[in-house]
Amino acid sequence: MNNDGMRSISTIYKYLECVVLLTMSSTAHPKIHWKLKELLKAEGVSVYRLYQELAKHVSRTALYTWTQKTPQRLDLEVLAWVMWGLKEITGKEYKVGDLLEYRDSPHPQ
Repeated sequence: MNNDGMRSISTIYKYLECVVLLTMSSTAHPKIHWKLKELLKAEGVSVYRLYQELAKHVSRTALYTWTQKTPQRLDLEVLAWVMWGLKEITGKEYKVGDLLEYRDSPHPQ
């Protein structure tokens, strides 16, 4: 094989290494799964009902956002109010683990 062929193979090999590394880094990192939406559904509680309970403490926008996607930064005071509100509505005690779940790698949603 000539030098051009060896360079081509070397270039392809380096490219494939990069693809594998990028793929691993984009799929193999830990995640926190936010479970508020699933919890509300399981308890039969609407976001609006939770908002009614928490209107003096948590904004409606925050609650609706929290049910649509995982917050990038978690406000612990808001989390505490959400847990309190759920307890007031359902009569059940909740733990942080009821709303947050650690995952080694992302699971299909």
